[in-house]
Amino acid sequence: MSIIRLHFEDINNQSLGDLEVSQDVPVKDMLPLIVQQLGLGEEDCHLILEQNRAIDPQFSFGELGARDGSVIRVMAARVVSMPLLQEVQFTITGTGTQVQDARQTRHIHGRKQEITAITRSLEQHRDVLVVGPPGIGKSHLLRYTRDHLLAPDAAIYLDGFKSAKAALRTVARTLHQRRHLTLRDGDDSETVYRKLGNWQTDDIVTLVCDALYSRGYVLIVDDLDMISLAEIPILQELTQVATILAAASSDNLGALTPIMGNFSRVELDPLPDDEIRTILWTQVDRDGLARPEKLEEKVLKKVQGNPGAIGEVVARLREGGAYLNPVWILGVAILLAVTLYFVGQATNGVMAFLSAIVVVALCLVLRVVLWKPSYMVKQ
Repeated sequence: MSIIRLHFEDINNQSLGDLEVSQDVPVKDMLPLIVQQLGLGEEDCHLILEQNRAIDPQFSFGELGARDGSVIRVMAARVVSMPLLQEVQFTITGTGTQVQDARQTRHIHGRKQEITAITRSLEQHRDVLVVGPPGIGKSHLLRYTRDHLLAPDAAIYLDGFKSAKAALRTVARTLHQRRHLTLRDGDDSETVYRKLGNWQTDDIVTLVCDALYSRGYVLIVDDLDMISLAEIPILQELTQVATILAAASSDNLGALTPIMGNFSRVELDPLPDDEIRTILWTQVDRDGLARPEKLEEKVLKKVQGNPGAIGEVVARLREGGAYLNPVWILGVAILLAVTLYFVGQATNGVMAFLSAIVVVALCLVLRVVLWKPSYMVKQ
């Protein structure tokens, strides 16, 4: 039996120690001992060989190409805050091995192809730009990636990059919360955010880039098309220390032209109505509705080809409120006119105007609280 000595590191290249293992025995038979000797106990973790090759536990280390001195990276809950997007991984526990395919995750219906493209690019640490017309679901896709495709604490989400300084301060605050950045001992994250308001932008860039370096973060930036040409160099510096996943409107890509070639581009198109209908009736019990065709009509009108919005529209209709019909609007207008007439007879115009606002506000509250579409009522 041939014995080799392997060096184990965490994802940040910090040593976890060396172990002597058999080159010929299947990895799955040695996993419990490896986990125990590394001090991971029952904790879930993932092993990756050089060149980011995920290890198939059915094979031996020798068959997988490991040699004396090979480095095995360990991605575990206590040592990792990285994306975990290998195509095939295996989970080590104290009792055995569970093989899993990272791509077998639940998808936003109708966007599987786009999600797969994003996942593959992030695996290769390539920056990704999601492009599409307004309202097509770019933000839905970014949030889905953050919540379901990245490991906990792997990403930092930014609503936009219109102000580079504000965005950098947000990144710094998040890094401080995760103990990856420190200004002064004893400062809380809000204090750090406030102090950085007095710093020069270039100094904040240096601070943030130093904190991000080698940690494998994904910066998720919505509305990147709002960036100015003057702030493009700041974004380029961030791409050197983190992977960027951003969204931009296809109607407003002018400022991004100088760096478009650095991004993998994922285009979002509106889904056809037939696909939206199919997705809708996989989420909603059609037989439980009084008028399913009315709900279908409303959803098609509201989502505009964005499958990520279907659940939100249906939920709002179930809860009631926010969707005004013409009859109700006419009723409010009549009530407003009557109120203005009588109040205007008794007082000045300012009081009449204020009274009208109060009446309309009260009607809106009643609308939200009491109204529910008849077609959403269970039979």
